[in-house]
Amino acid sequence: MKDGFVVLWKPPGPTSHDLVQFSRRRLGVRCGHLGTLDPLASGILAVAVGRGRRLIQYLVGLDKSYWSEIWFGLATATGDLAGELSAQVQATELTERQVWDGISGLIGTHSQRVPLASAVKVAGKPLYERFRKGEQVVAPLRPVTVHQARLLAFLPGPVARAAVLWEVSSGTYIRTLAEELGAACALPATLASLVRLRVGPFGDGQAISLGELDSAAVLPLAYPFSSWPSWIVDGPTAKRIQQGQQVPVDPAVPAGLSVAISETSGQLWAIGRREAAHWRALTVVGE
Repeated sequence: MKDGFVVLWKPPGPTSHDLVQFSRRRLGVRCGHLGTLDPLASGILAVAVGRGRRLIQYLVGLDKSYWSEIWFGLATATGDLAGELSAQVQATELTERQVWDGISGLIGTHSQRVPLASAVKVAGKPLYERFRKGEQVVAPLRPVTVHQARLLAFLPGPVARAAVLWEVSSGTYIRTLAEELGAACALPATLASLVRLRVGPFGDGQAISLGELDSAAVLPLAYPFSSWPSWIVDGPTAKRIQQGQQVPVDPAVPAGLSVAISETSGQLWAIGRREAAHWRALTVVGE
């Protein structure tokens, strides 16, 4: 069985946990995801397979890309169509120019309120549990960055609709961006549809359907680290790293630099860091 990563195309309906369990049963090895995707959303779910799970800690902060459809004139309790309708007004006068301007105002870094229907924990309990119980709780703020955003289509009407492409930092909630865009246009708004197109280096070009999942679809452990500084070592040195032995480092290498350590065959052996005059393996995945 290969160790590495698979890129699943998640259909609407199942949870991210459902697909991790499906992957475990299908591949016969423990798996873990690199970031949840809401049940109603579809698109990229990157799954770490076998020893790939040891590397999740280095990949949880990856930027992401989304396609979204936003409806103006409606608001729901959850910020998407899964929630109960909380407001409805006519959006007939909304123009494409206003939507463009609203999107432009969201580009950059700002503080975003975490949705109450999210899995973020407050005082040890997920917000969605408190929300469902009707508890009064203030959702935390977190800094998020919208790197790029583009209006792909706009359809005016009593419920105006816009298709928007987002490039955002990890932890950004698109349903909250939809609400923020509505506020910028002086209208309630809600997320009607969401498709994740990319998680860091994992994109729709590598995505497979659930029916295509097998060991041949597993990308190598080194795949998501192609842009990292790398150090290629021979077999004996790789073994020393695996055993926790100190390996001398070139003094020209910056202290604290983290690198992907691979054998000459291309197999990833470890994530390491320079400490003093030697390399220290932070996480070993080679054998």
